[in-house]
Amino acid sequence: MKEMTAKQLKAKLSKRDFILLDVRTKGEYEEFHIPGSILIPYDQIERRHRELEAKKDDKIICICRSGNRSGAACRILEKLGYTNTINVVDGLLGW
Repeated sequence: MKEMTAKQLKAKLSKRDFILLDVRTKGEYEEFHIPGSILIPYDQIERRHRELEAKKDDKIICICRSGNRSGAACRILEKLGYTNTINVVDGLLGW
């Protein structure tokens, strides 16, 4: 798993050569989210990862509130065979 900061993510948003996966709860997502992000709470990734419609080598950037759940999400995705996961280490708190 690679890592980046929220500031680095902001700089990449215009390029959009990645899938942005928000792994918070539905309520948190409804309060605020980055436009274009996909919501799959981290504890549902194993059964819902196909909703990403991603190839195993697609770049998937995971974000949550602080970086903890998104780190766990990256590890889950890696166990499922995804090879290009990136954790936003400071999460939306760094946004």
